[in-house]
Amino acid sequence: MAFVQCVYDGDEENIIRKPHQNSKKGRAPGYMRTKASVIDTNLSSMGPREAVFQATRDAGGVMQVDSLSDLPRGPRQGYYRNQVKKAPLPAYLQGKGKGDELLEVLLKIKSEEEPFIRNVSLEKENLTIVLASENQLAELAKYSTSELDFYIATINLGPYECTPISYINLLLKSKRSGSSPVTLGPVLIHYRKDEKTFQDFLQTSR
Repeated sequence: MAFVQCVYDGDEENIIRKPHQNSKKGRAPGYMRTKASVIDTNLSSMGPREAVFQATRDAGGVMQVDSLSDLPRGPRQGYYRNQVKKAPLPAYLQGKGKGDELLEVLLKIKSEEEPFIRNVSLEKENLTIVLASENQLAELAKYSTSELDFYIATINLGPYECTPISYINLLLKSKRSGSSPVTLGPVLIHYRKDEKTFQDFLQTSR
């Protein structure tokens, strides 16, 4: 846990709240997020409309709260929170799988006409799968002559992490910008984000 103190020594200024990013109205009012507990405490025993009314009455109204986040914005928010609470969790959060995913990958290797699954490694608390075509490996070696010629970024995919390598295809040029496009290269599917995992990925991608 960390505590951060910010000191502002300038003149007082009004804080203008921006509209919600999903708002389709050109002049939508400033958005203030409501605390989840404000409505959830009443949803278990009453309907959404009644829960919003009860939460407003319990807070004492606008004049009694410390922040607008202590008040619900309206009945629609109660209906939305009710739908969110009733929605089922994803299968991986419930501990339910659709099948043996590792077995499906191994069977896929046998049925491949052209190699795409390059490596499957199963270790304690970690599983890594490297995906790459022959063309991707050839172009990566051809165009990536230094560490500045390719890009690596990790994306969260629920229970897995996905780390693709992107490189600049120097043979292609955009007519509009005159620059070479960035092309998708080998992809790593993994659990852990440690140095050994990424080193093994780069070794396999050579």
